[in-house]
Amino acid sequence: MDMASLNSVTTDSSAASSSWGSGARVFNGWVNVLPDGTELTPIAAIARDRGRRVGLVTTTTVTHATPAGFAAVQGSRSNEDDIAVQYLGRVDVILGAGRQFFDASLRKDKNDLIARYTRAGFSYVSSRKELMSLQPVLSAGKTPAKVLGPFSTGMIPFKRAVFRSRMTRGSPLRSLCRRVRISASCSYMYPRRLQVTTGEALTANCRAVGLDKKPISAPEVLNEAHEYARPSSFSRGLRLNLGEYALLLISGTASVDENGRSVHAGDFRAQCRRTFLNVTKLLESEGATWKDIVRTTCYLRDIDRDYAAFNEERTAFYKAQGLDPLPASTGIQAHLCRPELLVEIEAIAVLRRNGARLGWSTAPCVAYTG
Repeated sequence: MDMASLNSVTTDSSAASSSWGSGARVFNGWVNVLPDGTELTPIAAIARDRGRRVGLVTTTTVTHATPAGFAAVQGSRSNEDDIAVQYLGRVDVILGAGRQFFDASLRKDKNDLIARYTRAGFSYVSSRKELMSLQPVLSAGKTPAKVLGPFSTGMIPFKRAVFRSRMTRGSPLRSLCRRVRISASCSYMYPRRLQVTTGEALTANCRAVGLDKKPISAPEVLNEAHEYARPSSFSRGLRLNLGEYALLLISGTASVDENGRSVHAGDFRAQCRRTFLNVTKLLESEGATWKDIVRTTCYLRDIDRDYAAFNEERTAFYKAQGLDPLPASTGIQAHLCRPELLVEIEAIAVLRRNGARLGWSTAPCVAYTG
């Protein structure tokens, strides 16, 4: 799962957790909301619809962007008052900090969420002692229907965290986690054994937004994989239309020509240039350029031997494109699909469907030939 933000090379908590929670990438600061305003369905809601129970446990505020990405939908991660309201009906166990978002005397709107949660069947605990009082119920093999425990107004320091030491092994928290079927962490809790995956969340949200997808090709420079002598089952790329934005997923692309033949065998630099050309043509087929690329993954057969040459070629190519900022990237040593291929690049691009760039220069794309 790619958790990168849609609008920044630095991904914040809300964009990262939303990608886990809904299977879709969003802007920094947004919680399970697409750029066009479409609200996604978080994994907690899908789990609840299947009759499962959901818990969020953290040492930060329970309404913080990280836990919120699994259960809330908000246009801003700062709307913690509203996130606290949204948890009601979606989350069964809520333990952490953030009392100011539930207590009427501390909330800006004076809404008494503690009373609302209590009326909805939650057991309210505000201290270690009160949490420990649940032990007899758990020891009897029973599970409190629901638990709300905002223990403080500020983040809970690890040295004082109720999730450590005596509060983990053999504690009511551990028992509660086991019975609610979620896994404990000193940071926060990911739903576990819910039989709901991020992929299922992505599928559900694709259906909700009416996702339009189509293959990407550039037959003038690169044949289709199913046309190989030994056919392979993948598209050269895939275009996903998401509201006013389009996401281009470029498959791993190497130094292969329009007839499916490997070219420039034994010449690493020439293979780099042909690979850049192939990716360029795939982008151009959808009205995109390298300025729309937000991330690349670069696979080298021998990274120790060839990385210096690869970096020189890439730097020269990016300079010719006038890229600023540069795409995020990861370099990996890998056995490629053919022994003569030395480099392969996959890429992700984001562009507005009206053709406008996302804030980059509009200088023309310069392609190497190979």
